[in-house]
Amino acid sequence: MEIVRHVVLVVLAGCSFSAKPAGSTHDAPVAGEGGPVIVDAPPDTAGSASCTTHAVPPSLNVDPTTWRASFLTAPVWSCTAAGTTTIDSTAGTVTSTSCPLGTLAVTNNVTQSGGGNAMVVRLRGLTISGGHTLRIIGDKPIVLLVAGNVSVDAGGMIDASANGNTPGPGGSPASCVDTASGLGAVGTANNWGGGGGGFGTAGGVGEYQLANGGAATGDPSLVPLRGGCGGGLGTTTFGVTPHAGGGGGAIEIDASGTI
Repeated sequence: MEIVRHVVLVVLAGCSFSAKPAGSTHDAPVAGEGGPVIVDAPPDTAGSASCTTHAVPPSLNVDPTTWRASFLTAPVWSCTAAGTTTIDSTAGTVTSTSCPLGTLAVTNNVTQSGGGNAMVVRLRGLTISGGHTLRIIGDKPIVLLVAGNVSVDAGGMIDASANGNTPGPGGSPASCVDTASGLGAVGTANNWGGGGGGFGTAGGVGEYQLANGGAATGDPSLVPLRGGCGGGLGTTTFGVTPHAGGGGGAIEIDASGTI
């Protein structure tokens, strides 16, 4: 019986059932697989409040515990119909043609641990299938923090690519200044193209027998999160003005469940 009383006391202490001002919560990180587990307890106004335990996903570039309470009310996106959901990191907005988004949990211009800003979207689950596309655009990379499972299947797609000379989210960063830093070089002879942009691998060759692609650069750990460098200009031919392609974008998906 003495042991039972000690067990009960431990549970009550862990859930912080002491009287507190209205609207307050208690959060305490404890060990758990896949990231910290947060124990939330509402004010003990009625003497019978209960605990809510939820897993907060780990992240390489931001601190997910900053929004630990937000995960309790974050939406679940089940995007299973054909259409497009667009996350715009320039405007800090999310729109969709066919997916119910719920009450958004979004924070823009979050400083990454390794430097630079990102847009953070928080969810309790994410499914993309049935011909649905999650399109990522804007001037910053995107971090999806999912306190649950992520599934991309059966025709679903996540697209963070560049569009012509418009880079993807976080693409063509200011650090891309020459081929050594990943920027593709211009074509130097008539009818030759510029070199491809580099990042994870070197950019492609756009000119015959001349290595004008950007070098492989960046940290393999993807800290900080950023996109790739842009390509170089091709030469002007037949009165057509060339345009260099933008660098591809970057997206980080972190889940406390499965991906």
